[in-house]
Amino acid sequence: MKDIGWGYNGVETRALPENTLRWGARAILENGYLDILHDRCSVSTQHPKIQKLLKALTGIRPLLNEGVQRLWNSGRLRTDSGEVFVLFEDGLLKVVGSANRSYGYFYVTAWLKPLTGDRCIEELNQRLKATPVSLHGDITDWADALIAATEEV
Repeated sequence: MKDIGWGYNGVETRALPENTLRWGARAILENGYLDILHDRCSVSTQHPKIQKLLKALTGIRPLLNEGVQRLWNSGRLRTDSGEVFVLFEDGLLKVVGSANRSYGYFYVTAWLKPLTGDRCIEELNQRLKATPVSLHGDITDWADALIAATEEV
């Protein structure tokens, strides 16, 4: 698979099938915080369904920030390191990132995993069980976005 421009373009991301919906960004990493600049983001396609992936990513952004902050505070994440970290993964979505020895940037790539109907339902049920009832609307919106994004491109 060709590189998407901005984002982490490592072995795992290059091995994805060509039609995989992907988003990538080069963020500024400072003291464990990511600043994602909108003009330093790219997507794998201009297909309208890419907007569904972007909506799903918006929903997990707090988890990404917590993960980066935890790695930074533990000393594992350094700007001079090329180590690749899994920032988020579930049955539907995977997000990886690396400072890529850049001394100040952090490259992030997210993609949707291939889904079957059963796996999607199982993932949704797990999220609903782990989420307060007051947030169930957000979770079902997230699930709708992912399901729509994984339909045949």
